Amino acid sequence: MSNSNGVMDIAQSLGEIGEKQVKQIERAYTLRGEAFMQTLMKDVSKTQADGEMLSADGKPRAPGGVFFALLRQRVSGDEWFFINHGRARSSPSVALEWSERFEAVREARAHPGAASFVRVSVVGQVDVNAIEAFDSYVLVTLYGGEHIPPLPKGLPEPASMVSTFRVGIPLSQWREVERDLRTGEPLIVSGYPMANEKKGTVTVYAIKAETPSLKQKKSKWKGSAR
Repeated sequence: MSNSNGVMDIAQSLGEIGEKQVKQIERAYTLRGEAFMQTLMKDVSKTQADGEMLSADGKPRAPGGVFFALLRQRVSGDEWFFINHGRARSSPSVALEWSERFEAVREARAHPGAASFVRVSVVGQVDVNAIEAFDSYVLVTLYGGEHIPPLPKGLPEPASMVSTFRVGIPLSQWREVERDLRTGEPLIVSGYPMANEKKGTVTVYAIKAETPSLKQKKSKWKGSAR
C-alpha cells in the first residue's frame, strides 16, 4: 500500500476528507508508518464501539474525533505540533536559510573538531518493487519529503526542501527486512552518509537495516537469552 493510498483510505474511513485533516493524517503517517496507523485505526473502532470516549455534550465522539484524540495521546508534543502545523516548533533563534548553508559550513571549518564516528538514521516507506538489485547488495531510494520533522528547541529551523536518500543495504540484511517491508512496515536504517551536493542526494551505506517487527523480535531474543 502506497503512502498516499493509505492516507486517503484512513481519511475516508474517518470521514475526515477536508484538506487540513488529510494533511494532518499524512504527516502522522509519514512520522509513524503504516503499522502504527493500522493499530491506531483498530483502536479507534474498538473505542467507538465501546462508547469509551465522549464529546463535551456527553455523546459518543465521531470516528475522526476519536482518531485525533488517541493520536495525540500516542505521539510526543513535538510530533503533535508538527502533525498540526507542518513544521517544527519555532524558537527564538533565527532560521537558517538554505542559501546560507555554505557560509555556515565555512565558518565551522575554520575551527574544526575531529569526528571519531559518523552515523545517520533514515526511516521511511519502501516500494520493494522499485529497488535496484546488485550481486551483494540492494539500492533503495527514499525521498525526504517537503516537511522538516520536529527538531529540538533552540536549533535554527532549515527551509523545507526535498532530500533524496540512496540507501545501500547488504543482501544478508535485506533478506531479513524484505518480508516486513512488503506488509507496509517502515524501513529503519542507520549507516555511514556520503553527500553529493551536485545531485542533491545523500548516499547511505547501511550498517544496520531493521523494521519495527524485527527490532521487537531481536529484543525478545536478547531477553530470553539472559
